[in-house]
Amino acid sequence: MREEDEMHKVFDQLEKRAPKQLEVLMSLISKGQENWVATNQLKNLSTNAIKALITKGILEQQDVEVSRFKSHESDLSSFVLSALQEKALEEIKNSFSEGKNALLHGITSSGKTLVYMELIKASLALKKQVLYLLPEIALTSQLVERLKAFFGDQLMVSHSKFSTNERLEVYFKCLQGEPLLVVGTRSSLFLPLTELDLIIVDEEHESSYKQFDPAPRFHARDSALYLARLMQIPVLLGSATPSIETYFNAKNGKLTLIEMLERHDGSSLPSIELINMLEQRRQKRNKGIFSDVLLSEMQHVKSDGKQSILFQNKKGYVPVIECTQCGWTPKCINCDISLTYYKFQNNLRCHYCAYSRPPVDQCPACGHNGLELIGYGTERIEDELSIYAENLKTDRLDYNNTRRKTAHKKIIDAFSKGELDVLIGTQMISKGLDFDKVKLVGVINADHLLNFPDFRANERSFQLMTQVAGRAGRRKEQGKVYIQSGRPEHPVLQWVKSSDYQQLYSNELAEREAFSYPPFKRLIKLTYKHKDALALHKAVQTIRQELHMVFGDRILGPEKPYVSKIRNWYLMNFLLKMDNENSAIRKDKAQLQMSIDKLERDRQYKGLRWTIDVDPI
Repeated sequence: MREEDEMHKVFDQLEKRAPKQLEVLMSLISKGQENWVATNQLKNLSTNAIKALITKGILEQQDVEVSRFKSHESDLSSFVLSALQEKALEEIKNSFSEGKNALLHGITSSGKTLVYMELIKASLALKKQVLYLLPEIALTSQLVERLKAFFGDQLMVSHSKFSTNERLEVYFKCLQGEPLLVVGTRSSLFLPLTELDLIIVDEEHESSYKQFDPAPRFHARDSALYLARLMQIPVLLGSATPSIETYFNAKNGKLTLIEMLERHDGSSLPSIELINMLEQRRQKRNKGIFSDVLLSEMQHVKSDGKQSILFQNKKGYVPVIECTQCGWTPKCINCDISLTYYKFQNNLRCHYCAYSRPPVDQCPACGHNGLELIGYGTERIEDELSIYAENLKTDRLDYNNTRRKTAHKKIIDAFSKGELDVLIGTQMISKGLDFDKVKLVGVINADHLLNFPDFRANERSFQLMTQVAGRAGRRKEQGKVYIQSGRPEHPVLQWVKSSDYQQLYSNELAEREAFSYPPFKRLIKLTYKHKDALALHKAVQTIRQELHMVFGDRILGPEKPYVSKIRNWYLMNFLLKMDNENSAIRKDKAQLQMSIDKLERDRQYKGLRWTIDVDPI
């Protein structure tokens, strides 16, 4: 704007000739700070009047770069490491100085994050950059709030829920080489961190680190190790329940193994009780899916001013609806899978292609009205809990309830503030969240985890249940965990109860060595697909002969996957087992590529498609 002594003259002219422009100008003056007004404050003002004032030289328009991230003061002096953490930190530094990456195996609530923060602080002091990887967006909100207090404006966040403009801002700050801590999910590996000094992969065991569809099919943990080798910087892997492969590498000297097997604040691990649901039903003590013990304890916890978490790794209301007369179930028209019923959206939905349809009251196959709801998803648990414990305030943390950008944060914040009594969730709630008042954790149905057809089923079941159990009693008061199962004698449940990772590791290692699975072999999964089921069957039989000529008994298949049709493509899988030596792996990959090239040239396979997944999860 012009100098103050000219203002009265401008006002007089506008009052006579352009009263609308004068009105806008006065409004801008009332809004402005230091004579400038942000464009987001101009929504209710006339655009034409503003343009006219700019043309006359009364107003000036200027582009100003404004950060989308709030400014925060940092305070790096308000936390103190325990003796155990100090020892772990020293061992990590020694490992890095020797040029070796490290695995920090720390039980839940052992204080791994504080150790990470000391390492981050040291890198930032050198004007360098740190990449802190997390497996889930749900983890970022709570962790970021804590890290902001220590690292202030040097903290940046990157994940898929960010807008394009927000991603660009993170991208350019990384490119400029500013000293930053970048917290993000697996895609953050591709940021141009020009001054990268350290990569931390938290919860390294998580399958969420694997990008399996669409390509590129990469594992963020393994890619981080490769990137670090190229840049000659260290990597720290962290987990309370390391993957079998990572722990094996640490035991065999590829990584330095550092362990923290005590909780940071002196609290005890939660007491874990296995509840036999067959006995509960036989004695008619249960109410729906809930044991009488779990319901009673949730009420007791609420009366003490504490909170509960219920874990069920199934979203929706029920996974299957079945006719009691003929066994008909509603299935997806595009995929070979039953539709999941969502009560609150009142539809049946496919988790693979998003096909949906209205629910049915009558069986279309036989006309029978008796349709049975089979199984429990998080929605049904929330619904039934409102019946059996209507005084408890609940919410869900699952994919369908957290689609909006800030939905994770709102639910987690509400629970942290004590506005909810019970948080119901899928595996999102098992990873790294820290709540002061959580005293009770309930695993609703452990059996469906154990029964999954995969050689990693035992490992993943142990990891999920141990991690979610670790949310209980993270302060001085010991927490309680109830695991409901029809087979409480199952070895994995017994190992979870005794927190015996070593027993799981020994058992899994022996089985995998006997049957030639990782870490003793590497795997490549080949998935062939075709729109015509018969054409696919004929093709894979020919492919089978070709692959067996080259790889012999090391090639398994063809076999139908658990879901054998997705988006109208029929699927068949092969699994190739390879020796761990680099020369053998290169040879196998070259031979596999030759087989695929030959297939591509054969016109009879024109409608055939395939994908190759190295180290499938």
